[in-house]
Amino acid sequence: MALHQNALTTVAVAKDHLSIPAIDTTQDSRVELFINVASDRVANYCERQIVAADVTDLRHGGQTNMLLLKEWPINSILEVAIDNAGLFPASSVIDPASYRVIDEGTLLYNTSFPYGYANVRVKYNGGYTNIPGDIQMSCLLFVEWLYRFRSTQNIGRTGMSKGGESVSILQDIPPIIRSLLEPHRRTEFMATDRPARNT
Repeated sequence: MALHQNALTTVAVAKDHLSIPAIDTTQDSRVELFINVASDRVANYCERQIVAADVTDLRHGGQTNMLLLKEWPINSILEVAIDNAGLFPASSVIDPASYRVIDEGTLLYNTSFPYGYANVRVKYNGGYTNIPGDIQMSCLLFVEWLYRFRSTQNIGRTGMSKGGESVSILQDIPPIIRSLLEPHRRTEFMATDRPARNT
């Protein structure tokens, strides 16, 4: 088992969070698995890429001079091409001097993007190069939840009786994790195909 490219924490940090001694390597594979699962779930819940990586984005031109790209923050633009046929030959690549990035995730063009369906292709690097603390903490809490959930052998049970009391067992993402991730989630207006962000 190895950490995926989108891992939001390290084995050492997760073990410290779980109070597993650094010298104890017997659980490293399990911790790596939990980190990978937690990182994937965080990205899926936020509906966006968290860790910086190269992206190819196809967007619809709308006769405006701005495009809101899917992944943010934008770290660098590699190439912008416009082609209503969707073939994007070399001649469709536009001059880098004709556009710039504003507000971390918006591409500003010095003229209007022509109307079209998926007629603007943007290659860029998007996502966090330094993961915000609340996202890192959400991943660690998710790892802890998976670790404790497995250890208590409560998989498949929604409740149990203990000492005459009924105890419910949390089966879904804990609310504190949702709360930490809420500012980083993407919401999408389907009518315009333009994402609106909480940040």
